[in-house]
Amino acid sequence: MFADTGTEAPTANPYTKLMDYDGNGNLLYEGWARAGSMTSQPVWAIKRHQFKGFGGNLREWRADWANGASSQTNVWDNRATLSYA
Repeated sequence: MFADTGTEAPTANPYTKLMDYDGNGNLLYEGWARAGSMTSQPVWAIKRHQFKGFGGNLREWRADWANGASSQTNVWDNRATLSYA
């Protein structure tokens, strides 16, 4: 897995978006926090994506928020061990 930053200029977007993919290029996690936030701070809204095969094609099956809400209270570094609903 690797994280990809999608940061824009602070004047255009005051947020940082991180994305984490699996080895096949499927999006696993997305996270948003204020620009300049550290990944170890509890200031991230994190969404987990799950995929299933449908008729030979892999498609997104569901997306859930960490701790069941889009609030910015999670640590990006802990994304794999958080609860999602």
